[in-house]
Amino acid sequence: MNFSSAEPGSIASAVARGFGSWGGGRARQLPFGRNLTHFLPGVAPVQQLIGANADTAVAVVGMSAYPMGVEITLEIRLRHGSGPGWEPTLPGGWEHGASMIVPFAVRFADGRTASSMPWPREFAWPAPGRDGVELVVSGREVSEPEAGPRAVVRYWLAPLPPPGPLTLLAAFPARGLQICETVVDAAVVRAAAERAVVLWPDGLALPCPGVPPADPEAADEQIRAAFTTAFTGGQGGSDPAAVAAATTATLAAIEGGEALRPLLEQVRSAHPDMVRTARPSIDDIVFIDPGHAAVRFRVHLGNGPDFGEQIGFAVLTDTAAGERAAWKVAARTYRKVVGWGGVY
Repeated sequence: MNFSSAEPGSIASAVARGFGSWGGGRARQLPFGRNLTHFLPGVAPVQQLIGANADTAVAVVGMSAYPMGVEITLEIRLRHGSGPGWEPTLPGGWEHGASMIVPFAVRFADGRTASSMPWPREFAWPAPGRDGVELVVSGREVSEPEAGPRAVVRYWLAPLPPPGPLTLLAAFPARGLQICETVVDAAVVRAAAERAVVLWPDGLALPCPGVPPADPEAADEQIRAAFTTAFTGGQGGSDPAAVAAATTATLAAIEGGEALRPLLEQVRSAHPDMVRTARPSIDDIVFIDPGHAAVRFRVHLGNGPDFGEQIGFAVLTDTAAGERAAWKVAARTYRKVVGWGGVY
């Protein structure tokens, strides 16, 4: 079956059958490692209609180019009074009406393609993240002004397209808009990227150093050990007793760890492969005061997205009766990391 000739209902059924609730009910966001706030982008003068019919239109209305990629702004408009509600960027999962989704894809001049979401193999549609091309939702705005429903959706595309034609594809099955496309000269995008202005050096800024603890070297060692223990997945292997012991050690490395046990169990259940392959790397540590430190770190996921460089925190826990104080991963930092998996 070809997507361009399929009925909207059959598309919805096949997508729901093939993918269930892919996406976890959340649009994927711009990867945290892309420090776009450190740049003023070069603006590519692009405003082109991708496709339209009697009551539906999809257009690209802007491109903001950076050295590492381009943010594409898509606008979706419905003629006033022309139909029911819609879901332009998969906020509710495939089972909530796949034909109401507006898929978006790109094709580079060298043949590489990528899509913002997966579609069944029987449809002629690019795969997401294929060929090293990244295309993810980075923001959206949906409104219903008097002129008719309108959605603005931003997509992050990386890397920059190579010279030649950059093809943009979209569709809106629920409203009879089949696969349509428009072509942009990638030279316009690449020229805009050259006009981007660097505001600050790349990398997240650590706080200014404060008063360090009495033994900063020992504290540094404890903090690195705590982050390594807290964010290393797959500890204990397949032995239940070893896994239980590793879980206890993981929670002991986190501020108020035992209270966070449900979060750890939830993220393990929801994303077993990503958790199993998680490996942290710890870079700089800055002491804010004798009991608090800021940590520059990353968590590498062998089977998941790259969330990039992070700034987390470590705290010196209060001394309990008969126990020595210990540096641990701050609870808010742990919550932030497991939040990548939709667990809060």
